[in-house]
Amino acid sequence: VSELVTSNRRMTGRAPYQHDSMTATLAKAVSEPAPSVRGRRPDVPRELDRLIRRGLERERDKRFASLDDLGDA
Repeated sequence: VSELVTSNRRMTGRAPYQHDSMTATLAKAVSEPAPSVRGRRPDVPRELDRLIRRGLERERDKRFASLDDLGDA
């Protein structure tokens, strides 16, 4: 859910995956798990961090299918 990418960026001041080149950024996005918001912002509640990480999962069946699913979580 793209809203969770935006939330991650707003809370941490940077994109979830960041590198000098677009190729390296995309490589990180497909090969590394989503970084924890709490790694940069320990004051963020664990549950919110968990929801954002789930929304950034690479595997479609592990992500929220919709904003309604996110709301139900």
